[in-house]
This record gives sequence, C-alpha cells and structure tokens, in this order.
Amino acid sequence: MAENTGNRTASGDVLRCFVGAFLAAESAQRLERAFQAVAGAGAQAPAPRRVPSSRPVPTDNLHVTLAFLGTTPVEALPDLLELIRRLDPQPVTVRAVGFVGLPRSARARNLVAELEPHARLAEWHERLEAELGSDGRAFRPHVTVRRQGRPHPFRPLTLEPPVDLELRPPALYRSDTLAEGARYRPVS
Repeated sequence: MAENTGNRTASGDVLRCFVGAFLAAESAQRLERAFQAVAGAGAQAPAPRRVPSSRPVPTDNLHVTLAFLGTTPVEALPDLLELIRRLDPQPVTVRAVGFVGLPRSARARNLVAELEPHARLAEWHERLEAELGSDGRAFRPHVTVRRQGRPHPFRPLTLEPPVDLELRPPALYRSDTLAEGARYRPVS
C-alpha cells in the first residue's frame, strides 16, 4: 500500500511518481568509477574544469526513467502497478557508451551516461506510452550521474571500452524531495 506523503489536492492524496529500472548495486558502483576515470576525477569529486559545481547522484538513485508520471493520485496506484506487472519485467543488461550533457552539451544541467539503444527498454517505454500517453519527446535511455547547479558546457566523454550495466526490472517509484535532494522509493 502506498504511504501518505501529506501532499494533498482537491482530489486527495498524491505522490510524485515515475516508472524506472534501477541499476543493480554493483553496476551503479561500476558506472560511478567509470565516470570518475574518464572525467579525470579523484575519489571524492569530479575535476572542476570539466564538471563545475556538480553534485553526484547517490548510487542508490541511479536508474533509467521509462515513464515520468509526475503528480499521481494515490487511488491510481493499483492500476499503475498492474500495468507494470503486465510488462513482463525482467532484469536486463545495457551498455553505457559515454557521458553527455543534457539538455545539450553547451548548457548542460545534467551529466548522463548515454546507453546504447536496447530493444527491451524501448519496448517497455512504448507500452507505457501507449497506456499513459506521450510527452512528445523521443526516448533517449540514459542514467543521470551528476546534476549541475547552473548550466555549464560539458564536452562528451567516450567510454572505451563501453561498460555493461545490469538493470533491475522496471517498477513504480515515488520521488520524495528532501533537504539533501530527491530520494526515490518503490511503491507497492
């Protein structure tokens, strides 16, 4: 059962939700090490010339977003959980090929691991979009690894060799905003 977050609208309790496939713990650590290696970072922080004023996304928050739902009424959660169950979710292995800045390299707010196209991720996204509607943007599977306080240029970095990552099955998650940043928890 979903927890009450205290968020209220005229229609009742709501959660801020998304459907995501989170990285397995070892894969999250592997991706963080790969970023530090190619960005020239030390163990604690990215190199300031390449990644000014960025903060790392906690490794337990690293995921691929398959569908962003935003404000979601609690009463809609059972139907969403059933939709995700019908996806026949299984763990998958994806390949990170480099790091880029989004929304664009010249003014990056997020630094992300770019993933090779993957048929299963695309299928999950398309099925979710067919049921929930589209936001009009092309699906670009990625994992956000850093957030920048202000937009800064970020030169794309290639991973040679690419890094294989295990994704856990897709699930419904809630996003809770805390003083130290967003934290994501599964909804059941």
